[in-house]
Amino acid sequence: MRIKEVTQKTGFCRNTLLNRAEAGTFTLPIRIQARLAWPDYEVEMLIRANLSLDPERTIKTLVQKLYKVRLQLSNDSTMSELLPMAGQA
Repeated sequence: MRIKEVTQKTGFCRNTLLNRAEAGTFTLPIRIQARLAWPDYEVEMLIRANLSLDPERTIKTLVQKLYKVRLQLSNDSTMSELLPMAGQA
């Protein structure tokens, strides 16, 4: 899901998404060629977590679990671009 669609679905602007990612309350985007994007399932899960008024700590735990899924997917295939862009945001 590209950044424009994520901002429309979440109601967050680009900077808010990236700030939340740095704070650990949203996943970092992945780079697909020159563009930033998020897996659809991550965005949907994070929206649900925020709507259910989960405490920030619970959302941070979810973010860490989503990163583990990315790592598993990258180990199961040649999709190394699924790894979070830590330090690049």
